[in-house]
Amino acid sequence: MIQLRFLLFISVIGLCSSCSTNSEKKNQLPADEDLVSGSQDGKAEGQKDQNKNSPFIGTFVSEGYSEKEKGTDWVSVKISQITEKLFHIDIRSRADIKKPTCTLTSDAQLTEEGELFTSQYELGLGFKISGDILRIYSPSDKELNYFCSGGATLAGKYKRISGEADQKQIDPSQFWKFLEYNNVLFSVQAIRDTLTIQPSLPKGRVEEVKIPFKGSIADADIADLDSDGFPEVYVYVRQSEDQHIRLIAYNLNKGKSLSSIHLQEISNQQVAPFKGGDEFKPVEGVLVRRYPIKGTKKTQQIQYKLKMGEASPQLIIEKVYSF
Repeated sequence: MIQLRFLLFISVIGLCSSCSTNSEKKNQLPADEDLVSGSQDGKAEGQKDQNKNSPFIGTFVSEGYSEKEKGTDWVSVKISQITEKLFHIDIRSRADIKKPTCTLTSDAQLTEEGELFTSQYELGLGFKISGDILRIYSPSDKELNYFCSGGATLAGKYKRISGEADQKQIDPSQFWKFLEYNNVLFSVQAIRDTLTIQPSLPKGRVEEVKIPFKGSIADADIADLDSDGFPEVYVYVRQSEDQHIRLIAYNLNKGKSLSSIHLQEISNQQVAPFKGGDEFKPVEGVLVRRYPIKGTKKTQQIQYKLKMGEASPQLIIEKVYSF
């Protein structure tokens, strides 16, 4: 049902065919202004050394890529490394002569078995590597055609290539995901370093918002943390040398408009040393932020509660602890 609603939503809004310092500071949690303002792309601390040892790093393509000049459809899987056990995956397909077939953007964790695993729309995806061959499969044996159109599927084998996939043919979107809550559907799409958040309600119309950004979008979530019956959208942008998350969040004000959500600042004295690779996730009525504590095997967790401020909604720090 939700897939059908996605198709209807696309036809209604007419989306385009693209589917879219010093050493002391590096050890500290980025200040709130760093999380809100854009900065230059970079690699996480020690990422260059990690990449040399990771067989997952690179670009892999489906069988049709070898005959792309004949008009054959193809899919590309690009994998980069954020931290020792955290990777970023971008799956795109051909978009120069047809609408994109498959699209997925997600962070993935390295498992004890040496595989990558991620979950989207409650569907698990596994990534196995053998030499220059990457295989995508579903650990739960569920169909992976959810991320594709026209009967295609992500499941199968992909071969490593040198460099990037054909940039003249590939879908130029940096991110595209649909989110649904209480019959409210959001399109979250990024093209040319501009993020567009567009809601679709059963009744009424709410204007989209466009936000410039620098970095790569790790993921996006929808939740109703203030329990008012109208959802918020949370978009996670990785940026800077330590690949920290810049949070872009918007509240649907009683279904009438979108307003940005402010993230409360946190001092470096309140938290453990930061080495990058943080993650956000709505969990049981709060927004949880986690990151590995530098020099240990522990994890720092910060919990935020959504409350209405004088001018706009705010994510207020509720609890800080490590485990």
